[in-house]
Amino acid sequence: MPLVALFKRIGDSSMKTRLNKKLYLFIVIHICINFIISILSKNINLSKEGELNLLLITFFTYLFFSILPPLLYLKFIDKINPLVYIKGKSNTLNGVVKGVLISAFIFLVLFLKNNLIVNLTVSPYILLGRALVAPFEEITFRGFYLNKFNEHMNLLKASIFTSLIFASVHIPNLISNGSLNLIPLIQIFIVSLWLSYIYKKTDSLIASILSHATYNMCLLLLF
Repeated sequence: MPLVALFKRIGDSSMKTRLNKKLYLFIVIHICINFIISILSKNINLSKEGELNLLLITFFTYLFFSILPPLLYLKFIDKINPLVYIKGKSNTLNGVVKGVLISAFIFLVLFLKNNLIVNLTVSPYILLGRALVAPFEEITFRGFYLNKFNEHMNLLKASIFTSLIFASVHIPNLISNGSLNLIPLIQIFIVSLWLSYIYKKTDSLIASILSHATYNMCLLLLF
């Protein structure tokens, strides 16, 4: 399988070095903060008048609590350029082209699966919010977590750990009537593995961002 072959080829080694204490502590705290934010966001009552406010709250919450901490860690703990670290080695145009092609493929597959039906009643604020979540989550999970784990273990293990964290922070949103719906949780885990594959295969964060944003919007427009 191409996915497994790539995981074996990139970073083909077992545990390289253990996670240092600073990184381990940062990961635990960061995950806990994002988990709490996910719980709080689930309890926000949404109204038509409040959609723009919710969009702004989501934007600044992700910015300050999801993105900034990893970037500050890279800047002041690792003392490296955060943007260079997370963006991948592929040039911007190349990443955009690959991202657009992958996004078009995603839309086509899901469009056909939904019998060519598009839901045009979705609020533009909600749709934009789903799209904006993608760069925030990709910077955090692919740009930071995946790369950090890959420094200490092979890509397959790094992708699994990243995807477990990615799925776990979505748990509060998947709890209904006191029970956890496992099927969407497994789907989120698989999507995260797939996004990790795109990021490493294209060597471009832009490609994974565009793919993630397209997938998120398709969930609203096509289902």
